[in-house]
Amino acid sequence: MNKKDFLSGLRDGVPVGLGYFVVAFSLGITAEASGLSALAAFVASASNLASAGEYAGFTVIRENGSLIEMAVMIFVANCRYMLMSAALSQRLSPSMKPFHRFTLSYFVTDELFALNIARQGYVNPGYAYGTLLASAPA
Repeated sequence: MNKKDFLSGLRDGVPVGLGYFVVAFSLGITAEASGLSALAAFVASASNLASAGEYAGFTVIRENGSLIEMAVMIFVANCRYMLMSAALSQRLSPSMKPFHRFTLSYFVTDELFALNIARQGYVNPGYAYGTLLASAPA
């Protein structure tokens, strides 16, 4: 990893983070309408980075659905991430350490996938961490 790639990732991740920030407000409103506490909504967001999955889960909660219904809804809403992960895995350097592979696999979102897959050559962990740091906290 080098500083230049990391800073480039930070720069590219800022617009994504701004979009995530706006979505976070609507997720908070949906969580509250579903009867979740602020802590429960935070845990849901921290453990499920995909907003579509969160919306699906909050909707099932609001409609008093079962845990099986929730699991199926979230699985279907997030199925695309399996395909994105498979595509992204083909762009990882064979010498990339397992720590980086596991870390990057947790943070696959539509936007971060697009930023990383659009770059030439292997996925650069420095760039990926830069995009992640600029966007995920939002």
